[in-house]
Amino acid sequence: NYNISFSGKRKCLGESVAKTTVFLFLVNMVKEFKFTPVSGSELPDCEPVGGLTLMPKDFEVQIEPIIISAT
Repeated sequence: NYNISFSGKRKCLGESVAKTTVFLFLVNMVKEFKFTPVSGSELPDCEPVGGLTLMPKDFEVQIEPIIISAT
């Protein structure tokens, strides 16, 4: 019989790669686009919606590319 001991919680091997990928994706979106609320709609408050996971309340935004002139 073998007794295998683990120290601490088990962790996904690709978790750090996934977090870095999501971070880089979001940073590039913010760098390349302008996000504004749609006319007549409000941004949600910071209270999350409960369920299987926590998520933000539904909201609408308008996304416009940031155009930088090459001068």
